[in-house]
Amino acid sequence: MANVSQDEDAADSAYDRPLDQFGLPEHMSDEGCSTIRQIPARAIKFDAWFKAGVRGRARVTAMRWGDRPVWVRCTAAVYVVGFLEGTGAHGYFLATGGIGAYGYAPLPVQLLFHGLLLLDPLAALMIIRARPGGPLLAAVVMLADVVGNCNVAWSAVMTHPTAFLRPIGLLPITLFGIFVLLTALPLRRALASSGDAEACVPSPAEAG
Repeated sequence: MANVSQDEDAADSAYDRPLDQFGLPEHMSDEGCSTIRQIPARAIKFDAWFKAGVRGRARVTAMRWGDRPVWVRCTAAVYVVGFLEGTGAHGYFLATGGIGAYGYAPLPVQLLFHGLLLLDPLAALMIIRARPGGPLLAAVVMLADVVGNCNVAWSAVMTHPTAFLRPIGLLPITLFGIFVLLTALPLRRALASSGDAEACVPSPAEAG
């Protein structure tokens, strides 16, 4: 018991010693302790700020889609499905055929088809996040995609037109491209109104 008491006294005396004896400058005694005491408070404040930001984003997303007309939500869903399908197709071609997967096409068309592996998911992401620029990007991407595919397959279409009346290849790409081009501007106008809803949501700094 005597040893325990001596150890406790030694610990207390060490705790009471000036900070400079532990290798810390004396002028940091008050400031340093104050800063150390503030760390938990700052951590709690950051946690609250982060949660408020997440909740704010969720509310904005819900307002962007929850109050939209049915045609807007259905059109956006078709966009997302179409561009994600295109992403999967281009990813499959790259994985199986490598960099020369589109060797049958002119070099500019090859570069376009490889670029769609990035542009397709970007367009889908912008639509999911209800960005007004999403439909415009989608229209540009699909216009380039349809022109590139027609450039490659046009002679074959003229030779055997019925061979392309099937639910894969040029026909669905063309139909989806026409759909996107016809709906891009109306969808953009519908999504642009989401800016008013976002302005009503307090920022994380205001929420904290």
